[in-house]
Parts: sequence; structure tokens; C-alpha cells
Amino acid sequence: MFEVSIGIMAYNEEGNIGRLLDNLTSQKLKQVTIAEILVVSSGSTDKTDEIIREKAVVSKGKIKLLVQKKREGKASAINLFIKKAKNPILIMISADVLPKQNTIEELTLPFKDRNIGMTGSHIIPVNKPNIFMGYYVTTFWKLHHEVAKRTFKAGECVAWRNIIDRIDPLTSTDETNIAALIIKKGYKCKYVPNAIVYNRGPESFWDFLKVRRRHLAAYYHLKEKVGLTYIPSTMNNLFVLKLYLKTAKPKNIKEIIWLIGVIITEVVGRLVAWYDWRIMHEHHPIWDIAVSTKKLPKGI
Repeated sequence: MFEVSIGIMAYNEEGNIGRLLDNLTSQKLKQVTIAEILVVSSGSTDKTDEIIREKAVVSKGKIKLLVQKKREGKASAINLFIKKAKNPILIMISADVLPKQNTIEELTLPFKDRNIGMTGSHIIPVNKPNIFMGYYVTTFWKLHHEVAKRTFKAGECVAWRNIIDRIDPLTSTDETNIAALIIKKGYKCKYVPNAIVYNRGPESFWDFLKVRRRHLAAYYHLKEKVGLTYIPSTMNNLFVLKLYLKTAKPKNIKEIIWLIGVIITEVVGRLVAWYDWRIMHEHHPIWDIAVSTKKLPKGI
């Protein structure tokens, strides 16, 4: 039997935090016990804290609110979670997603293998692929899935052994930072395709740019300033392009055009991230919120 601590880092997440907490407290579990759910709310100005407190009362102490009065960045919130968590397996899940009812169990069971130090979930976006940004998002996460099957790539929901004290407080690619530290300690990372988590990707170009430039610039920071050697293979442009062309199979002329558009959009994101890091020396440890990603549809 595994006992796990779940951490949620929240900033103005009133749109989804209640649904997420209800989801987590009703997970289907056989060999896993969710001992505690710690929600770190960093400078929230909406009803996030109020909703969490209401859910904490109902949970009879399982849900706990940790408040940072000032928004200090996600890495700072994660370090607070690591400091407070009491169990051997830690799970971190984004505040704006929803896992399937068996995801926590699926994500945890691989730790039966003592060589496994970290696991990652399978992200499935709810965006409609009949518009360009929806097509981009669904294509992006399908590619993410194909990459992760071949070489570990984490995102949105991860679990790891409680063996690291902290991550770099200035990182904005937290899952990668955790993976690098776990690998450094001699453990392996495992992708779990059955651990499904639903998210909503950016639905405007500007929200896309906010998200993509932050992630990509953060990889430069992690490698060149923090000094960690693990960098996701998604930074290997040739590998990604070959895999993308192999897995993307457009059905008609419109999708062929969109396929080209996806490549151009990704190139723009990478160029802007390069500019952010090389010219502006910026990697966005505290970032602007991509509003269009924050509300999941009903029925998930």
C-alpha cells in the first residue's frame, strides 16, 4: 500500500480548483491512499482560497490550504509543498486540469520497482481540433505522447519519490527540474500512458506565445544557469521534426495547410524563447496567466 501526498500550486484558480479537489477525493484507489492534499495558494485575489477552505472542511482535514500572501512563483510554491509533505511518494498536479478516476493509482503503482524515481502522466487536451489553435494543441500533445513513449517527458501531473529537498526557486519548468534531480540520484523515470489527465491548451495565439516561450526559455536557464544535464528531447529540433512528420497524418488540404501552420507557429515560439533568454536574459519564473487555458468544459 502506497501513501501519497498530492500538491496543487494555485494562483487565481477559482474556475477549476473546486472540481479538481472533488475529483481527487473521489479517485478510485485500491493499492494507494491519498493521505493529504496540500494546496499552495500564492497571492490569489479571487475566490480560490475560499473554495479550498470549504473543501478542506468537508474533507475532514485531508485537504490543507497553505497560503503565500505574495505571488512568489510556482517553484517557490513547490518547495513549500516539498517541505510540508509527509509521505514517501509526492504527486504534483496543475490546478487547471482534471485527471481520470484511476490516474492517481496508475501514476503511483510503477514505484513498486525500486529503480523508478519519477512517473509522468498522459495529457489529453479537450480543445476542439476543428479550429487552428485547437488543431495545434491536440497535435502538440499527441507529439508529446509519442516523445514520452520513447524518452521520458513530463508535464501537468507527475509523481516522484520524496528524496529531493527543493528545486531551483527561479525555474519555470518545474517538472523538468524535478526529473533532472531524480535522474542525478540514479533513478529512472517512467511515462505512464494510462495515467490520463485532461487539460485545455491555449486557444489564442498570444496565450500560446505566453506558454511556449516560458517553457522553452526555462530549458536554457535549467541547463546553463542551474547546471542540470537532463533536458527533454523535445529540445532536439531534428528529432521532434522527424517524429512530427511521421505521426501527423493530415486528412485533407485544410489539415495539410494547418500542418505547415503548426510548424511555423512552433518555430515562432522557439525564436521568441531564444530572444527572451539570449537577448533579454529572461525565463519567466513568474508569468502572465494564459486565460484561455483556465476553464475546462463540463462533462469531463
